[in-house]
Amino acid sequence: MNKAALKTQYNQLKENLLQHNYNYHVLDDPIISDGEYDKLFRELQSFETQYPELITPDSPTQQVGYAPLDEFQSFDHLQPMLSLSNVFNETEFSEFHERILKRLVHEKNVDYICEPKLDGTAISLIYEHGNLITAATRGNGTVGEDVSQNVKTIKSIPHKLKQSQNFHIPDYIEIRGEIFITKKNFENLNHVAKKEETKIFANPRNAASGSLRQLDSNITAKRPLSFIAHGIGRCEGIDFVSLEEFYNFLESSLIPINRLTKIYSTTQDCMNYYNKILNMREQIPYEIDGVVFKVNDFGFQERLGAVSRAPRWAVAYKLPAEEVTTILKDINFQVGRTGLLTPVARLDPVEIGGVTVSNATLHNIDEIKRLNLNIGDRVLLHRAGDVIPKVVKVVKANKAGIELEIPTLCPECGAKIVPVNTSDLKCSAGLSCHKVQKGQIIHFISKKAFDIDGLGNEIVNTLFTESLLQNPADLFNLHLHKEHIVNLEGFGEKSFDNLVNSINVSKKITLTRFIYALGIPEVGESTANNLANHFLSFSDIFSATFDDLLDVNDIGPKVANNITEYFTTPQMQQLIEDIQKHIEIEEPQVVDLEHQILRGINIVLTGKFETLSREEAKEKLISLGASVTSSVSSKTDLVIAGEKAGSKLTKANTLGIKVISSDKYEDFISRPSNFI
Repeated sequence: MNKAALKTQYNQLKENLLQHNYNYHVLDDPIISDGEYDKLFRELQSFETQYPELITPDSPTQQVGYAPLDEFQSFDHLQPMLSLSNVFNETEFSEFHERILKRLVHEKNVDYICEPKLDGTAISLIYEHGNLITAATRGNGTVGEDVSQNVKTIKSIPHKLKQSQNFHIPDYIEIRGEIFITKKNFENLNHVAKKEETKIFANPRNAASGSLRQLDSNITAKRPLSFIAHGIGRCEGIDFVSLEEFYNFLESSLIPINRLTKIYSTTQDCMNYYNKILNMREQIPYEIDGVVFKVNDFGFQERLGAVSRAPRWAVAYKLPAEEVTTILKDINFQVGRTGLLTPVARLDPVEIGGVTVSNATLHNIDEIKRLNLNIGDRVLLHRAGDVIPKVVKVVKANKAGIELEIPTLCPECGAKIVPVNTSDLKCSAGLSCHKVQKGQIIHFISKKAFDIDGLGNEIVNTLFTESLLQNPADLFNLHLHKEHIVNLEGFGEKSFDNLVNSINVSKKITLTRFIYALGIPEVGESTANNLANHFLSFSDIFSATFDDLLDVNDIGPKVANNITEYFTTPQMQQLIEDIQKHIEIEEPQVVDLEHQILRGINIVLTGKFETLSREEAKEKLISLGASVTSSVSSKTDLVIAGEKAGSKLTKANTLGIKVISSDKYEDFISRPSNFI
């Protein structure tokens, strides 16, 4: 490639990144994900390494952030607010460590401050004689925006530093950190925005940045902004020897610091810390996009210095991307077991978090309208942990895009589609729709319902196709079709006998499991249990009025209406009658409150239990009055952890929640006061 062509290629790449910088920092409206930006930035770095003569002063590799907006008064940073270099694997981190040791001649060990990298917006707080004087954004690293009035509305930032016994107040100190919005507060913010039909934020980082840079501080005051400190700029009147000492000062001065911060001196310990943060990423209450490793000793930091845009003594080890952009190829509608239609986005396959994704949920019609989706749009996709990917927003509309046609007929059975409310559609065929029929059967035999061993989706599909299984009641008549079934592919005498035996075992079922098995809309395991313990018999539940149902714990008008509608539908009445001919329902015993020794205690079970199943343990705990939930939160009193306990155990430890091993289960239910 000749020199002119190289220069053209370089300028195109550079201008592309500069535009993305502007979209990200100034408009708070990025059109590519962080991972895609990092890929382009590394491509530019590689280009400049190969052809250094092409580097220009305006290159993104030579700059930090963005130019300040004219609407804000500019602020000159006394010390540049630099960015951080990134590494993406263990080898690159090891190379970073080796460079540190090479520059620190004669030093064999270096302590690193290790902490999660918040995905927020950088801020500088200037305190003079302990009083907050100025707050400024990073801007281009040299000149930022004075956002003091907005920052002073943030409750976690003290207007005056607290005097402590261990530290005196410095004459002047610049405290650097991150403004952010927690995941929960972000959800609440967007929930309100939807109701008020105002701007919906794509992610917490954009929401934090946009809130911080409001021209009206009254708007900022209404936004749930938080702050965590992570660095120091200019300081006069006190000398800190290390980041650790500086963090101790911050804590004593009531400046928030990250509670997950640790100090390690080996690369292996640092990698273990990175993996720990990666595993607990979903449990951390705020968004993070990496782990930062910083040399602890300030003397070492000074010796190491900095390059044009980043210090040599710190690096950000990026976590796998949770957001990417891709093309919306189509929108299909799937029919669920209740007959409701769910729109599903069909996407150009794209890798996110180590998984190739080609589908994403769109929830309902209102969500499609809110996003203003059209076929052919480039969309931002978010995937957290093992959660189903979600389309967050359109980042680039396709002018020639095809507008979605709302279906009028069921894609499964061809029956008419009817609106349920403003956002949901439903197949009018009800139980006559084969998709609804199969969905009902699969739910009926699930683990928390009849739990029929050896009967999975594939066998259900086979028996359904053969017209041997059209509804849950047909399960109990399969023994009459032995000759037909044993001749089907995958079946034989033994497999048939095993299936019939499993069905016979399942005929004796608790009232809670039976109610759950019926698949009443929005009646999950917990609600089913509340119904069982309130009414004590199925006949009383079946005949309960709307008002009767409202007396049940955690049942509101919507669920009460679902239950009454279900039990008054002739198809459902006939189905229940047919099922009851074959089963025995175990109704709960009236338990004296005196014997409900775990009443008011919130428990989470996780991992593998040896002596009994988790379901058995759960049922016993509930019978003793405990509330057994599936997720760990601040309201959780106890976690019982079996083998291979994962993220729930991690979160419990993070929140300081009491944890006991599953082998202590029997001791616990005998004498809970010894454990709580």
